Amino acid sequence: MQGSLACQLYALEPEFLEAYGALLDSLGDRFEAGKYLLLSGKRSDAYAEAIEIFLHRTRRTTVNDLVGQFPAAIRRHGLGHLPEIVRRELEERGANPEDLQRREPLIPAASPLGWRDRLVIGAVISALLMVLVTSFVGCVAIIRWAF
Repeated sequence: MQGSLACQLYALEPEFLEAYGALLDSLGDRFEAGKYLLLSGKRSDAYAEAIEIFLHRTRRTTVNDLVGQFPAAIRRHGLGHLPEIVRRELEERGANPEDLQRREPLIPAASPLGWRDRLVIGAVISALLMVLVTSFVGCVAIIRWAF
């Protein structure tokens, strides 16, 4: 559910983020609930513990890594769409104020190859080299046999 909801445009709306965070909290996922409740900009005693859990577990991460945990819709549409209180809290954690005003995408255009992609490419290249070497050895054997 999280993957399908979090990348939609309505995931930028504070009311959606609050409702989704409250749902996750009621299901017992306090960490994820804290993330969405933090992003909603809504602060209440009912949300304080979940938000604190998220902030505590991410206290040693860089701001870029923290933003990397945000839903794709938020990263895709820039941090300037976040409520003012959220942008202030991110600035306190070291975020660049200019990045917090941007409404352009934060997601890079192309991601680097993952380890699985590199493994597949390596296997294909190895198979091609093996075919090439086998063909060469076979040609040499045929030439020796013929003469």
